[in-house]
Amino acid sequence: MDKGGITADQYQERIKYENELLYTRVNYLFVLNGFAIIALGMNQPILTKILLASVMVVLNVMGTFAIRQTDKVIAALTVSCFKKYPDDPLNQIAQKALGPRQWLRPNRIMTRYFPVVIILGWVLGLIFGIASLR
Repeated sequence: MDKGGITADQYQERIKYENELLYTRVNYLFVLNGFAIIALGMNQPILTKILLASVMVVLNVMGTFAIRQTDKVIAALTVSCFKKYPDDPLNQIAQKALGPRQWLRPNRIMTRYFPVVIILGWVLGLIFGIASLR
């Protein structure tokens, strides 16, 4: 079934591709943060730890922007697919299972809440590290 030049299968393939990209980026963010936390636990001067925390804040902010962009693409593709194929039973099942609360959906949690919590943790660590210099 073809409506507007894009088939439902093409939508699903592109959404799948973007979702894999999203989870690759999220995994990268988690692994990078894990290694950085391990590095903080090593016996290093406080200035080295402050530098590491500063770098991690910057990397996490940039990673969050990349993750959010991918999530926006997924959301746009999903909305377009639902508009063109509202009677697709698989889409209906998925939407019913996810529920009406957009803010509790898995991609929303992974792309908005986790990165913010991670960034806040690094910023607090940075503040406490700088405060310990006094």
